[in-house]
Amino acid sequence: MVVMPDLKLSCGLDMVHGLRFHTMLVTELPLFLKAHFSVDLTSQVIAGAKEGAYAALYAAAHGKQNYEQVIALSGGDLTEEGSLIDSDLRFYHAFGEKVSALKGSGYDIGIRIQEIQERSKLYAAYGMEDGYCHCAAGLGRKLPSQQVDILEGTLDWDEWYHILQKRI
Repeated sequence: MVVMPDLKLSCGLDMVHGLRFHTMLVTELPLFLKAHFSVDLTSQVIAGAKEGAYAALYAAAHGKQNYEQVIALSGGDLTEEGSLIDSDLRFYHAFGEKVSALKGSGYDIGIRIQEIQERSKLYAAYGMEDGYCHCAAGLGRKLPSQQVDILEGTLDWDEWYHILQKRI
């Protein structure tokens, strides 16, 4: 079963200026799925594209459950984007401050990559011209090369679909 909640540009966080999307993603959604569908919650894969890649990584780093796989598509640790996205108010509403000020904080996924890898198989894929290729490449450098797909251009749903088929 594939479930794709709309996280409304929240980066999968309990937003400082908005709704509690992290709580919905890692607590409420699994309980809803278990109550209404015949699902095995012991074998979950979490994936996300762009800001959703950060959401998947954040959920893996801060959630209570272990994911069999974590797949980051065209994104990574947004704190590595720093001043490149500081002027975008969407991120201020999600994080509560400028992204450049978050390095070393609980929002800095880069410092938790090894911890995620100890519990889950972690994959990354990005295009060299993706909007968040800087942080995606940073994530890719922290992973073994066989767990990273680097493509030309900008990735879209067609490429993400093929990558998911390959990795899941």
